[in-house]
Amino acid sequence: MKKIVNIVLALACVFTLTACAGNSVDESGKDSSNNGAVTENNKDEKNYTFKYNDTAIAVNMEADKLLNKIGNEQSYFEAPSCAFDGIDKIYTYGGFELHTYPASDEKEYVSAVIFKDDSVKTEEGIYIGDTREKVVETYGEDFEDVDGAYVYDKGEGKLQFIFKNDLVASVEYIATVSK
Repeated sequence: MKKIVNIVLALACVFTLTACAGNSVDESGKDSSNNGAVTENNKDEKNYTFKYNDTAIAVNMEADKLLNKIGNEQSYFEAPSCAFDGIDKIYTYGGFELHTYPASDEKEYVSAVIFKDDSVKTEEGIYIGDTREKVVETYGEDFEDVDGAYVYDKGEGKLQFIFKNDLVASVEYIATVSK
């Protein structure tokens, strides 16, 4: 279990550093920078959501009201954002982390939800420790294989499953945002 937590923490660091990579480029090759707003790709589709304490959490949703609904975090971390003007924040709850990013409207929005252990599951029932086969049975074969991770794209974000020995080692809801 400790190994899985270390893997998830390492992935969280990679996700944070990836945010520093610069502007996004859309499928047409144009710079899609838009001062902290969500990208237009698939904007009309419903996002993947995660439920915690009967509260639906989706990427790019405003964080203030959400944080009040889901209760007090176990720990909190913040650092200057390298991708946006302001502060990136990480709220740790039982079983998952909630990452936020600042936007030009001076609000913070959900950038990621990262599972830390098997005490939480996706709305469709997948949790850390499930098989690769169960993920495909649940979400289908319309995924991008990124170095062995299955990435499903929907709405304003992605749902990523990272595997170790064909078992889910990490589940990450990741926002599609640009600078």
